[in-house]
Amino acid sequence: MENATKALLIAAAILIAILIISMGIVVYRQSAEQVNKADLSDTEKTAFNAKFEQYAGHQSAENVKSLVKVIVNNNANANNPKVGLTNSASINPTIAISATATATTITLPNLSGVNRQTGYNITMTYANGYVSNITVGN
Repeated sequence: MENATKALLIAAAILIAILIISMGIVVYRQSAEQVNKADLSDTEKTAFNAKFEQYAGHQSAENVKSLVKVIVNNNANANNPKVGLTNSASINPTIAISATATATTITLPNLSGVNRQTGYNITMTYANGYVSNITVGN
């Protein structure tokens, strides 16, 4: 009888040890999954921002035109975070794209007033790690 009691206690201890190890593995896998999601989100932000950040700084008129096209194409995709464009430069006609505009309301502005001889300063504003607004200045 004494041996049977000891055997049951040993079996119970082994089952408890297996349960604890299993719970540890589950917690580890969930933690690793969360870390991978965070890394993917950072990678997505970097890739998204790279489309616009190449235009940051002093740019030619042709690059401003290209940037406007990139913004329009980005905002036309419903899955992308929207990017606004404001104009503090002396571009006539004024170019502006609302970040809340939908794909059907966005049209490519007439950029014939962009002076080919003038350089423009492009600055970015960020929200939640994504480029949210781009300002074109002199």
